[in-house]
Amino acid sequence: MSIIYDAIKKIHGSNQKEKSASYYFEDKNRRKPFLVKIAIILAVFIFAGIGLIYGFKLFSLDVKVRKEVPGQFPLPTGRTSAQMPPKPSFEKAVELNKKGMDFFREKKFIDAKSSFEAALQIDPNYAEAYNNLGLTYKQMGSLEMAKKNYEEAIRMKKDYPEALNNYGLLLSSMGDDKKSVEYFKMAIGSDKDYADAFLNMAIVLERQSNIREAREAYKNFIILAKKKGVDEHMINEVKKHIAEIDRKIGIE
Repeated sequence: MSIIYDAIKKIHGSNQKEKSASYYFEDKNRRKPFLVKIAIILAVFIFAGIGLIYGFKLFSLDVKVRKEVPGQFPLPTGRTSAQMPPKPSFEKAVELNKKGMDFFREKKFIDAKSSFEAALQIDPNYAEAYNNLGLTYKQMGSLEMAKKNYEEAIRMKKDYPEALNNYGLLLSSMGDDKKSVEYFKMAIGSDKDYADAFLNMAIVLERQSNIREAREAYKNFIILAKKKGVDEHMINEVKKHIAEIDRKIGIE
């Protein structure tokens, strides 16, 4: 027996059954709550540890996403993103197209070409700029480039009467009168009041010896030209030409 056990026996009497020293120093009923507390504390620490690990993983994932998907999150303080220069507006393309037409009227065809091309760099679907570039190339003697740009204008805007009429004139100058008439008719189909298309078609039809059809086209031109305020001298010249046709085919 230990010295401590002997002392306990003396205090409680020698006739008591022997019990272990722990029995007297720690009541069994008090040990259970104490162990429960220890278990709760340990559980809290375990869950806290799991939470910290999970939180660290989420943070790492977030950092990874921030690196892999640029532009969706603000940059850290102290850094500035490189701003892309604003795209020129369509209004700028219109302005360049108008400037090109001014150059064209002044017969500055190289400058006109540059302006139309600049407009198309801003808006590659700008049908009017393609048409005007076609006109410019034709004036510069580049018929194939003129053809290419008229076709692009029509591709962008199928019912574009000016481009259809200009393409018809170009085809006629390249010796394809039959196809040119088709485009004049398409131009008139897009704009029934398009006087110039009637006049151009009349000239080509007469050259093809389609005299009566040409005569009707000339007459339609006169009717529309009067409405649109076309120069009276030109109208009178066409009237004289119709009179000559009438004499040829015997119409009084």
